[in-house]
Amino acid sequence: MPMYERVASYLAGNNLLPSGGLVVVGLSGGPDSLCLFDTLHSLGYKTIVAHLDHRLRSGSWRDAEFVLRVAARYGVPAVVERLPDEALPIKGMTVEEGARNLRYRFLGQVAREHGAPHVAVGHTADDQAETILMHFLRGAGIDGLRGMLPASPLPEPDRQSEIVLVRPLLEITREETEAHCREVGLRPRVDRSNTDTTFFRNRLRHDLLPYLASYNPRISDSLLRLGQVMRAEADLVDTLVETCIPSVLFERADGVWAINRLAFMEQPKSIQMALVREAAARASPQARDFGHEAVRRVIDWITDPRVGKRLPLPGLRELVDEGTLVILRRADAPAGYPEFPQLPVDAPFSRSVPFDLELESGWRLRGRMLRDSNPPTGRRPSTVAHVEVESSKLQVIVRPARAGDRLMLDDRGTNGKVSSLFVNRHIPRGARKRWPVVEIEGAVKWVAGLRVAAETRGARPARRMLGLKLIPPGEVDE
Repeated sequence: MPMYERVASYLAGNNLLPSGGLVVVGLSGGPDSLCLFDTLHSLGYKTIVAHLDHRLRSGSWRDAEFVLRVAARYGVPAVVERLPDEALPIKGMTVEEGARNLRYRFLGQVAREHGAPHVAVGHTADDQAETILMHFLRGAGIDGLRGMLPASPLPEPDRQSEIVLVRPLLEITREETEAHCREVGLRPRVDRSNTDTTFFRNRLRHDLLPYLASYNPRISDSLLRLGQVMRAEADLVDTLVETCIPSVLFERADGVWAINRLAFMEQPKSIQMALVREAAARASPQARDFGHEAVRRVIDWITDPRVGKRLPLPGLRELVDEGTLVILRRADAPAGYPEFPQLPVDAPFSRSVPFDLELESGWRLRGRMLRDSNPPTGRRPSTVAHVEVESSKLQVIVRPARAGDRLMLDDRGTNGKVSSLFVNRHIPRGARKRWPVVEIEGAVKWVAGLRVAAETRGARPARRMLGLKLIPPGEVDE
């Protein structure tokens, strides 16, 4: 089957690109990207050529000039950019990884500027086999062993991208892309850095794979079959993981994902591993290298809460123990507790009655004087409190808890620590910092949603009754 028909069939079979759509093509000047560009252009797609000169070798600017000539020959727009001297290396990354991150950032920028929803790159079947072997050597799970997907979100370092990265040549070999270039009269550039075995992938390509081929001449085919099997397994596990969300895993804030410890421990081991990988990916989509060892450490840590309260993880992530919940978060992400009432800032609010105070994540706190100073004595929901006051003209302070805060527990004057109340109710340590506490005339009257203060015996009958209500997100107040 000719190249054009094979690629068209692959695009349709994997629903990668809408017919005639706009797509940015990453064009390095090598045979794979040239084959990709010529094929997409010939199939009627509106193409924009994009090339980033990493300046990793002398004369790299000639590749950029070549790309501009190719674009002119086909009559398509081209965007070429050259990195400044200080761009590479990036601290904490290999040169390969840093160049990759900058390249995807550049491709995403070009796509956004031109309104293109897709970026296409020339990864081939040979690249796929190398990737699967590389992941195997690093101890990856099924997500890594399935290799590159036909389509995935563009992995931009600074954002959660809405641009889709497509790989139309994953079933085409490098030998076939070279042959196609010869047939259509394209003379690819030769990147001599591809033979530099100081780079891990090049050592794998030029040293390890030929060595493995001495045991199995069809080693690349075997790796590709492994990837197909693992992709099917991963698709099944992904489906099962989705059924666990949000009962086991839910988003607390941007870059912060919570794992329900008890529900997590009820899952089979394979689902536990997949849930941890999912949480890590969602907490920091751009970070990589969250391998099997990191997954195992997280599972061990969740199932043995005695090991500590905080665990650093690869990719600038961390795990935080909150008792019934375990938080996997991006290290620089602000903590969030949308399931709990939280003050918007770590400071007191003074309000005259009546009042409505907006809290975080859609929670509200309302204060009203009640018409009846002796309301029904039946059991009230935890979100409602009635407080006896001397006058309706008073200031209500809503503030975070302070060290030493105490709450009246009974009418005999017994009091207890607010901090102990938090512990007994299993409130996460981070959520206690901005939990709303209602203070009236210097005394704590209500720890919102948890406990209202008792009145002491012998107190004179109150002339007024203040009604307080904690309104959860989405609830329509009566």
